[in-house]
Amino acid sequence: MTKKYIANSFQVPNAIVDEVMAKVSGNAFKCYMYIVRKTTGWGKESDRISTTSFMKAAGISKKPTVYKALEELESLGLIITEKKLGQINSFCLNFNHL
Repeated sequence: MTKKYIANSFQVPNAIVDEVMAKVSGNAFKCYMYIVRKTTGWGKESDRISTTSFMKAAGISKKPTVYKALEELESLGLIITEKKLGQINSFCLNFNHL
């Protein structure tokens, strides 16, 4: 019997690899993967993720680079960002767009 899920892992929709990966920048793809990990990887629909967390996880050294990558993902409709003054932004994946 084949296992449906691999322990200590997270799944990525095939459409991301097949249709999106080649169209987005490397930094945007790394940020997207981090959002996937922090949301679906933990069985959540959304998560609050700080800019410094993105920087550390994706190996990005400058905040503006993270902002640009996240704006790219938003403009393509791949993520939805909830911004509240004084709070860390919340991110969720937009699977309806795929």
